[in-house]
Parts: sequence; C-alpha cells; structure tokens
Amino acid sequence: MSIHYLNCLTIRPYFPRVIGGVTCLLAETNLGPVLVDTAVGIRNYQSKGLMRVFLKGLRSKFDLNETALYQVQRLGYKPEDVKHVVITHMHLDHAGGLPDFPHADIHIFELEYEHIMRRPGWEFLPRHWAHRPKWVVHH
Repeated sequence: MSIHYLNCLTIRPYFPRVIGGVTCLLAETNLGPVLVDTAVGIRNYQSKGLMRVFLKGLRSKFDLNETALYQVQRLGYKPEDVKHVVITHMHLDHAGGLPDFPHADIHIFELEYEHIMRRPGWEFLPRHWAHRPKWVVHH
C-alpha cells in the first residue's frame, strides 16, 4: 500500500503568524484509492459568503491545484475512482471537497454524523453534503 500526503490548503493567517495547512491522505488500497479528508473543494473557491470570508481570513492562496480533486487527478486517478472517503471531522476546511467526489461512500463517526444532522454550526456547511452522499456511519 502507498500513502500520498496531500497539502490541500495552505494558510497564512494574520494571527497567529504561521504558515500551515490541511493535510489529506490518499491511500492506494485493494479497494482502490481511499481519500482521508477532502479539505477545501472546487466550489469553495468559487463561492461567496462565509467560505470566502473564511479563506480570505486565513490568507489562503486560492489555488485550485491544492484541492484534493486536482491532486488525485495528478496521481492518475479520476474522481469516480475514489470509492471511499474517510472524514476525520466535518469542519468546513476538512469536508469542503466532498462534492468533488460524488461517487464515494463517506465514512464518518456516528457522533459526528448525528451532530451535523441535528445542529450544524458555522464551522459545518450543509452545502458540503447537499449532493446527498452515501454515508457509512461507524460507531
């Protein structure tokens, strides 16, 4: 098995003065490529409103080449090749790219799933799962 580390969002916030980001993983498995987190997706860079403010506040590079989708494609895969996405948590900077992988089963912890379905706050954007993904809930 090979695991690829993908820098899917570079940030340079004003405070604290750091350079950071969001790391996604692509594991090449016998089930095909499995993506761990999706970070920010294509639509996030094109959207207005909260996501735009969030990315500007973090001084994101707004670079589509950093999206998980583009990086998966550079590794030679099509979006539909990714049949499984494991989400560590549903914050907008970790799950924003879910719509970029509409054919994937989304693996999520039960408590996280129940939380986002009951009362998503500002850090969760329901449009990230508006495409009605197939959820695989884990206990």
